[in-house]
Parts: sequence; structure tokens; C-alpha cells
Amino acid sequence: MPLTLISHLPNFEPRFKAYVEQWEEAEKKNPNEDYYSMYQRVFEDYEAFIDHLVALRDPSRLEEKKPYVRFYWFLNDAEEIVGTIRYRTNIPAEFGNVGYEIAPKHRNKGYGKQMLKSLLEQLKREGVERLTLTLSADNIGSRKVVEYNGGTFVKKVKQGEKVELLDMYEIQINT
Repeated sequence: MPLTLISHLPNFEPRFKAYVEQWEEAEKKNPNEDYYSMYQRVFEDYEAFIDHLVALRDPSRLEEKKPYVRFYWFLNDAEEIVGTIRYRTNIPAEFGNVGYEIAPKHRNKGYGKQMLKSLLEQLKREGVERLTLTLSADNIGSRKVVEYNGGTFVKKVKQGEKVELLDMYEIQINT
């Protein structure tokens, strides 16, 4: 299953909205799963939201030392969006280069491992040498995904004003 760069693709609006709807209930149960809040603008103006995501990967942002983010959808064999993954540069180190989530109904099926592996393969082709990722110490599923893909624990870090210390991992890509 290849990663699909988020853009204005035909027939993806209902798929993305269905994906985002899954997060509404999850966020009510666990406020740390705030992906509904992150993506809910998709219901107000889908095209403008996708434009915003596309603009974050404009190469001029790299030259201007602004945060640069590429958002990808990850699809299953039925072409449902089961997760999203982001590659980020020009951001504070404690946030890591990668962020991702797997929709609650698709967890524990190996999609996280496959999704991160696909991103690593893409970045290797681009010449990226290493990545950092941060995750909550109690997020065992995410830790398994990162370690499966060669991640090694580096240190505990604090993100901004958050009280919780996060675990920082590093993955060497071009070794």
C-alpha cells in the first residue's frame, strides 16, 4: 500500500471526512487523541483545508526556514483512509520530524508499521539520513511501530508548555 500525498484528488473528500468522523468519538474518550480537533475544518470547507495542507509543503517554506510539512494518507486494500502521516522539517527538535495516527477502528492490524516503513522508504530515496520522533511514554503501540522500523530511544524531552515528558526516538535511514 503506497502513501498518497494529500492533494485535490477526485473522490477523496468523502473518504477523508469519514476518516475524520472516526476521531470525534475517540477524542471524547481520550483528550490526548485530538485529531478530530486538528482535522475538523474539513467539514467547513474541504477545498480550503486541503489548500492549507498543500501550502505547508511549498518548497519556498524550506528556503524561508518556515515549518515545512508533507501530509500523506495511508489506504488499506479497500481504499479507506486508515491513517495519516506527516513529515516535518524546520520545526523545534522536541516535536520530531514525523507525526502519525491510525484511526481507532484500524489499530492493531500492522498499518502503523507499514505506514512508517513506506515513509522511510520515500525519505531514503530523497536522501534523508535520519529522523526523530516523539511519543508519550505510555503509547506502547506507537513505541512498537517506531522500534519495528529501527527507532532507538534517545532521551526524554518536553514540548513547549506541556507537563508530560515525551520519549524521543531516532531512526537512521541511509546507513
